[in-house]
Amino acid sequence: IIKDQNARLNDQIEKVLQLAKMESSSFELKMEDLDMHELIQQVVDHQQLRVRESGGIMETDFRAVNHMVRADRFHLLNVVSNLVDNAIKYSVGHPEIYIRTLDLLDGCALEIEDHGIGIKKEDLPYLFDKFYRVSTGDVHNVKGFGIGLYYVKRVCDAHGFELSIQSEYKKGTIVRILLKNSHK
Repeated sequence: IIKDQNARLNDQIEKVLQLAKMESSSFELKMEDLDMHELIQQVVDHQQLRVRESGGIMETDFRAVNHMVRADRFHLLNVVSNLVDNAIKYSVGHPEIYIRTLDLLDGCALEIEDHGIGIKKEDLPYLFDKFYRVSTGDVHNVKGFGIGLYYVKRVCDAHGFELSIQSEYKKGTIVRILLKNSHK
C-alpha cells in the first residue's frame, strides 16, 4: 500500500512540476517523429495487468495507416497514460476500455472509450479547468487533485492537437484527440 501511494504521490508531484513548467515562459516541447501505435502499446502494456486484476478488458484497434506524429514523447506519453488511467479509475466493477486509432486527412485520431460512470452534462464544460474534480458519487476509491485533464488539455493545445470528450452519465466516455502527421 505504501509503495502504491508513494508511486501515486510521485506521479502527482511530476504533474504539478510539469504544469508549473508549462505555465512559465521557459516551456519548450522536444519535438520528434513518433509512432502513435508504439506509444499507445507502451501505455497499454504498463496498465494491462491492473485492468486484468480487476477482471476487466483493455483492447486496442489500430486502424490508422498514418500513425506517425510529430510530438514531444514525454508529454504525449503522459497524456495517453493519464487518459487510460482515468478510464480505469472511473470504471465500475470490471473496466472495459477500447483504444482506437483512425486515419484523418492530415493525421490520425486517437480514441479512448470506457463504459465507466460517465460524466454529467453540467460537468462537461469544466473538465479542463485546473483543480476541477467531478463528484464521483459512489465511487470512493478515486483520488486526484483535478490537474490531470488540465494537463492533457495544455499539452494538446501546445501541440496544436484537438481534444474532445463525449460522455453519457452512467454509460461511459470517449476521449478523442486529433493528431497531426509528422510530415505535415
